Amino acid sequence: MNRADAYRLGEELEKRGYAPTNQPEAADLVVLNTCVVRQSAEDKVLGRLSSLSSLKRRAQGSALLQTSSDSPYGYRESKLVCVMGCFVDDIQALETRYPYVDAFFKPSDIAGLMQFVEGWEAEQGEYASQRQPLTAPQVSDLVPISYGCDHRCTYCIVTLRRGKQRSRPIAEIVAEARRLVGRGAREITLLGQNVDAYGSDLPDHPTLADILRAIHDIEDLWRIRFLTSHPKDMSQEIVEAAAALPKVCECWELPVQSGDDAILRRMARGYTVEHFRDLVCRIRERIPRSALNTDIIVGFPGETKEQFESTLRLVQRRASIQCTWPPTP
Repeated sequence: MNRADAYRLGEELEKRGYAPTNQPEAADLVVLNTCVVRQSAEDKVLGRLSSLSSLKRRAQGSALLQTSSDSPYGYRESKLVCVMGCFVDDIQALETRYPYVDAFFKPSDIAGLMQFVEGWEAEQGEYASQRQPLTAPQVSDLVPISYGCDHRCTYCIVTLRRGKQRSRPIAEIVAEARRLVGRGAREITLLGQNVDAYGSDLPDHPTLADILRAIHDIEDLWRIRFLTSHPKDMSQEIVEAAAALPKVCECWELPVQSGDDAILRRMARGYTVEHFRDLVCRIRERIPRSALNTDIIVGFPGETKEQFESTLRLVQRRASIQCTWPPTP
């Protein structure tokens, strides 16, 4: 999702005349798009923020830049540094802790960042020329279909940082897919924190299956993928749509997280091991050559050796089990 945000932001900036650079020292605008889904990712953000402090000092040639007293916006007058993404929660606290950062933006707030940049340009008396983006077309591109998540998994920070699920209208998704395919994309990956719950927050309750059918016939689109799925929300309609549509890749991102029901309850996942087994059987029955990718948390707080062994047995069984669907009465 962050990669999709960064790519779209790059396109918008290039439309205003900006060009990318691999040298932060040469940039007029530096945007740090952040992820904190794991501690290691957050540590990288903190390290990069420290380096941006040095970058601002070198740009000024002395101490940290101070807000211009005659600025109606409170922007700095030199290099612009912005932070966006899941690291951004309490903006006021972040502004106090990192005074050298010009602005903070919530995850996926591309419109807000662009409005800030336009105001900064106006303050500097610079008006960028409008032009077509220079970003090279990607053979495989990303299309977010929803943002946020309504689940409350006890180990996950996504809901706290990205908020409740917000699904995009199907017409908007199809239009973006057509635009990307027109630019050269041949594979589209539909993105969401939980793609299987797509549409539950929209008035007419469309589904992921509806999106798959809506974009399937786009000319010159060869392959369709989607991620990430949630075992609790994946419906048989989604399985049937994937089986019926040739462009949908036979590949599933389906995190089980644990092979023990007690651990799953403490994770607040909302399903059992047997439910997951049943779902995998239904997928493999309808699409026998399916590849199944999963996530597993090892060492969840309080996990015993026996519970770990249950997860290990689940993985071993999934590699060899022969499914029959529907099950024999």
